[in-house]
Amino acid sequence: MLGTESQLLNLFSILMPSLSLIYFQAILFYRISQNRLDESKLEFAFEGHRLFDLGRTGLAMTELQNIPRTNGPAVSLPEIGRAVFPIPNFELDANENIVQNEAYR
Repeated sequence: MLGTESQLLNLFSILMPSLSLIYFQAILFYRISQNRLDESKLEFAFEGHRLFDLGRTGLAMTELQNIPRTNGPAVSLPEIGRAVFPIPNFELDANENIVQNEAYR
């Protein structure tokens, strides 16, 4: 048995000081990032920022699965293309060089 996380970190610090610093920084960065995402989820709950946070961090497909609803079955994001919004028709009509997003064709 290897022991707890702190015991492993102590072992790393004895054997490889530079590796323990990198390990510590990676864990710290992950925890700070996760805390920031959790905080923004609560702070901007009704402002529509959550979808953009999930898309920017690459968590959309994992977080948007089996979302419970009160008036029907649970819903899921069927594909990553649906994480972006469709381009409005008046924009497509105004500029023939614009192409609709793949998931909305």
